[in-house]
Amino acid sequence: MVGALRGKLLKKEGTKAYIDVNGIVFEVNCDLFSLDEFEEGKDVFVHTLILMNQDEMSLFGFSNEERKFLFQKLIKVSKLGPKTALKILSNSDVSEIASLIVSGDVEKLSRIPGVGRKTAERIVAELKDQVKEIASEKVMGIMEAIEALTALGYPESVARKCVRKVAKPGMEVSEIIRNALKEMAKL
Repeated sequence: MVGALRGKLLKKEGTKAYIDVNGIVFEVNCDLFSLDEFEEGKDVFVHTLILMNQDEMSLFGFSNEERKFLFQKLIKVSKLGPKTALKILSNSDVSEIASLIVSGDVEKLSRIPGVGRKTAERIVAELKDQVKEIASEKVMGIMEAIEALTALGYPESVARKCVRKVAKPGMEVSEIIRNALKEMAKL
């Protein structure tokens, strides 16, 4: 299998990159974030994955291992194909997407073009535990705070709402919980 390509980027066209590797030009399907990192006329290193179905064989490329990892996870979600997975990756940074999945934010996920509410719910249900390692620290703190508040008996929807309202980058989980409890007292 082709795990990566190193070659000269001849051109970018839509969501495709054309990479010359020693005279062989590969057509590589990419997400927009990865394409933005590649510069035409320059040497590039692309992490790749080959997917085959009964009609064709396609090569997908990514600027880093995390993007490739998340793509591989997304295409395993039932009824979610590689084109939709690329749209999801084209929408945001990998840690941001993983954070939405880990925090169960179906609403924001369903705003991504090509992702409806049911697809977003499937993504969360099937990948929540598999993408924790690439979710941002802030969201991990939010998840811990929500879990702590629900363990204390608060409804998850109320805990989620209050935690999101008070959480700021760099806050300790205990501080998020304290501030969320103050916010809940106002309800």
